[in-house]
Amino acid sequence: MFNSPPEPNSNFLCNSACDFFIPSLSESISLQKTKTQNNFRRFKHNLISHHTIMLQELEKAFPIGNSEKGIHNQIDFVKDVLKQEPKETALSILKVIKSVNLMKSEFDVYDMLSSENPTLEFFQHYPHKLILLVLNPFWLELIEKGIKINVQECEEQITIDYKSIAVVFTHLFENTSKYIARNTSFDISFNSEDNMVEIIFEMNSLKIKKEEKDKIFNENYSR
Repeated sequence: MFNSPPEPNSNFLCNSACDFFIPSLSESISLQKTKTQNNFRRFKHNLISHHTIMLQELEKAFPIGNSEKGIHNQIDFVKDVLKQEPKETALSILKVIKSVNLMKSEFDVYDMLSSENPTLEFFQHYPHKLILLVLNPFWLELIEKGIKINVQECEEQITIDYKSIAVVFTHLFENTSKYIARNTSFDISFNSEDNMVEIIFEMNSLKIKKEEKDKIFNENYSR
């Protein structure tokens, strides 16, 4: 007569399963936490940078803190600045507008990355007009560097989510304004084929040294 094998201990099986899965689960949670922290840190850093630029430009254009007229006459002080230095003030205001647009893009990106179900609205747009709208805040900085901007016209329409595509182009143009070589051209053209529209960006960038090739894609290196 044979004895039946002992029934498996449910507590033992549960503990074994936990011992097997917990390290993997902990690693996954840690990686996700690190990714979230990095996204937030990058988001915060970019907002602080844009905010700093805005304050610097406004303070440069309207140094109210140095005004001897006192706080009650700040409006008159600003009006005087606008009359006496219209060009310099206009340039500062345009740079502030650029930073405001960049901040909006940062918020849009953060919303899309943090949302489980981001809302996308697809409509038809003319890529030529889309490019001009997003490029507009960067126009001044490119002109100041002696850049000749050539945007080809395009009569084709494309179906896109405007907000997400605008964010993509905003970051492309921000990098363009940073890294394009002075006194060169920035050419944007379109190629329509097989119900698709190819958008082509051409420019001469700043020289990249040999020792920089492996570093330019590292975060914070090329800022």
